[in-house]
Amino acid sequence: MTNDSTVRPDVLVIGLGAMGSATTYQLAKRGAKVVGIDQFSPPHAHGSTHGETRITRQGIGEGRQFVPLAPRSHELWREIERETGRELLTQCGGLIVARAGWASHMHEQSDFFGDTVRAAREFGVAHELLGVADIEARYPQLALDGDETGYFEPGAGYLAPEACVSAQLELAVRHGATLHSGERVLAIRNEGGQTVVQTDQRTYTPGTTIVSAGPWLPGLLPQFAPNLVVRRQVLYWFETESDAGYGANEFPIFIWLSSGTGAAVRTMCSTDFRKLTAMLARMPSRLRPSNVKHQPRRSRSIVTSRRKKLRRCLNSTFADGCAA
Repeated sequence: MTNDSTVRPDVLVIGLGAMGSATTYQLAKRGAKVVGIDQFSPPHAHGSTHGETRITRQGIGEGRQFVPLAPRSHELWREIERETGRELLTQCGGLIVARAGWASHMHEQSDFFGDTVRAAREFGVAHELLGVADIEARYPQLALDGDETGYFEPGAGYLAPEACVSAQLELAVRHGATLHSGERVLAIRNEGGQTVVQTDQRTYTPGTTIVSAGPWLPGLLPQFAPNLVVRRQVLYWFETESDAGYGANEFPIFIWLSSGTGAAVRTMCSTDFRKLTAMLARMPSRLRPSNVKHQPRRSRSIVTSRRKKLRRCLNSTFADGCAA
C-alpha cells in the first residue's frame, strides 16, 4: 500500500496486547473485516501484556461486575489451546492471605479480601475459607504470623501473556484479519461523522474503531485523559536456592495482604523464579509512556527491600540474583 492509500475495514483495532488481540480474533472469527495495528511488534514489553505470567481468578475482589466474565475467559483459553496447540492456562489454585480483622487494601478497594469472598459466594465460585492452621498444614512454604485467614480458589492460576497474545493473533489471521506491526497512529479525528485514523503509513476510515492502546490512550484520545490514570507496575524475579515445594502442582499463586501496605504476588514462570510485583506511584501526567525506561534501575536498596518483603512471605532462602 502507498502512503496515501485509504483502507476501509469494518473494524480497526488499535493496539494488539491482551485486549486488542482478543478483540481482533473474536471479531474476525465472527466474519468481520478486521484490521489490527500496533506501533510495536506484539507480543512486546511496552504495555501490560508481558512478564511471562499473569494471575487469573474468578472471585474478583476488584468488582463483582467482572465475575461472570472470568469463567467464560477460562473456557476461551482452553478453546484457544486446542486450536493452536499452545499451553496458555495453568490452574494451580490461588490463595489470598489477609490478617484477620485488618484492612485489606488493594486495587482501590478498602476490603479486597472481603469483597473477594462475597463475590465468590454470590456467583457460586468454588472456594474454601482457611484458618491459619489450615494454611500452615497445606502450605508450609508460607511464613505466617499466626493470625491470618485465607481464601483458596481451586480454579485460579496463571496465564502465559506473551503466548496468549501470539495465539490470538495467529487465530485472527487464520480467520482473515489483517495485522500491521510497526505502524504508529498519528491522529484520530472525526470528519463529517466518519472516524478517520491517520498513521505513519496510511489512512483508515473504518466502520468502527476500537482503541486498546493501554497507557497510550490519553495521548490518542485526549478528551478522555482527565478520566484515565496510568500507573506503572514493576515486576521483580527472585530465585530460590531450591525449587522444592514450588511446582505448579504443589503451590498456588498467592496474593499476600497481611502487612496492609501492599501485596506480594507469586506466580511460576519458565525460569522457575519467584515473582514479586510492586505498584509504584502513578506516572506524572506530563510523562509519556514512550519515555519510560523498560529496564528499571535495580538499585541495591530497592532489591534489598523487595527481597525482604518476599522473605516475610516465604520460608525460603533466596539467591543474590534479581531480574526486573
